[in-house]
Amino acid sequence: MKAKETRQFKSPDDKRILIVDDDEDFVISLVDILEPLGYVVETAYNTKDARKKIQNFDAHLALLDIRLGHTNGVNLITKFKSANPDILCVMMTAYTDIDASIQALKEGSYDYLRKPIETHDLLATINRCFERIHLEDEKSTAIRELRESENKFRRLSQEFHTLLDAIDDPMIQISPEFKILWANRSAATFSGKDTSSLQGQYCYKLWFKRSGPCDECPAIAKCFQTGETGSIQFSTPDGRFCNLKAFPVKNERGEVQNVIELYRDITKETIMQEESTRAAQMATLGELAASVAHEINNPVYGITMCAQSLLAETRNGKIKDHDVVLMILKESDRIANVTRCLLSAVRDSEDTKCLCDINGILSDTLTLTGVIIQKEGIILRIQVPRDLPLILAHPQRIQQVFLNILNNARYTLNKKYPDTDENKIIEITGREIMIDDSPCNQIIFYDRGMGIAADKIDKILNPFFTTKPVGKGTGLGLSISNKIIKGHDGKIEIDSVEGEFTKIIITLPVAR
Repeated sequence: MKAKETRQFKSPDDKRILIVDDDEDFVISLVDILEPLGYVVETAYNTKDARKKIQNFDAHLALLDIRLGHTNGVNLITKFKSANPDILCVMMTAYTDIDASIQALKEGSYDYLRKPIETHDLLATINRCFERIHLEDEKSTAIRELRESENKFRRLSQEFHTLLDAIDDPMIQISPEFKILWANRSAATFSGKDTSSLQGQYCYKLWFKRSGPCDECPAIAKCFQTGETGSIQFSTPDGRFCNLKAFPVKNERGEVQNVIELYRDITKETIMQEESTRAAQMATLGELAASVAHEINNPVYGITMCAQSLLAETRNGKIKDHDVVLMILKESDRIANVTRCLLSAVRDSEDTKCLCDINGILSDTLTLTGVIIQKEGIILRIQVPRDLPLILAHPQRIQQVFLNILNNARYTLNKKYPDTDENKIIEITGREIMIDDSPCNQIIFYDRGMGIAADKIDKILNPFFTTKPVGKGTGLGLSISNKIIKGHDGKIEIDSVEGEFTKIIITLPVAR
């Protein structure tokens, strides 16, 4: 009986075996055993034929005779695995050649059979081989699926992080210990640090320089405790105003595992809203001031007319008390001046700038606040030359700046000296200076109050930054003043020593 010629099988369930042996009768006997069991068998009787067959026959298993005439069947192992890396090779030998068997195992042989081969040994070995092939197939499939899953996860992760980095608002994920697990690029920009350096940091230490969690944090009050979303508005140490929203991330049991926090810088919006509110308040105050001034000026005008009539009578010698009449006229004029300054302070015309005298603006400011300064026991010293050059400005806005600085000085002096004291002083000085060959006026407000801490001076002009307690200040006064002075091409500088003094230096260009 001759061995059968090559047969092609496309089914993935085929179990294909290549038998290589120079004993034709032995090969036919193996074929007669294996083919009825469903194995697809191909045969070769020498190394040359075997090399050709392995190129065209995708065998799972090769049964190789160690001695093929004058050649060594062991040498075929490398050739077979080069053509088909997954093939298993089982060596067959009729000799007790331990060295050849060891060499075969070293070359990659999976097992060996000793001739004469019992049928049950043959089938048991083949079964082991195909079990191994099946396990390797499952392993390869699992590895392939795992790699595909890893690639998919990596791709989704990249898309996810790209999406997070595309969000303009800072976003972080925090653990129950308030450590940052990850952060997007905007969070790194917001904090001034690299994204990698944010991981592992405590959020309260990063954002607020605190040593422990913030009591008002929505992540504590809402997310971790109740599993609900929360939000809060807060100001940062550098003067920014933010809206924080916290979203809980839960596991399948509904337990909060971590929290995602989304920050939104609303400094500009808040400033615009505050300025809009102030503008509305000033408009209302302006209407009220105009009404009050009208009601005051009418009787004052009548008093003045009567006093002038009396003054004429005193000159004619008809009545006495000339000094009393002059006092009436002086005080009437002072009342009229106060109402004029009040109207000037609350009216903020959008018209173009005009030539202004700093002494005049300062005089109007002190008309409004000078009495309060004196009543609080504050000593006021003014050394501003009368011949300072004119500036091009909105006088009401510059007056607003002066009022704000004087009110801050009053606050800090009253805090340091609740009663009268020889050091309870506000000094206002002025001078003309040259900056980059351009003439400028410089006004300096100096007080001996509480001063400003060194680590806060750089932040004092930031919006919403204040050294006053809650309810005493909004942190917008100096910020708006700084904006006004910059709008006049000037600048505000601050020099201070905590506990000793504060010096506010305003520089404005001279009109050309």
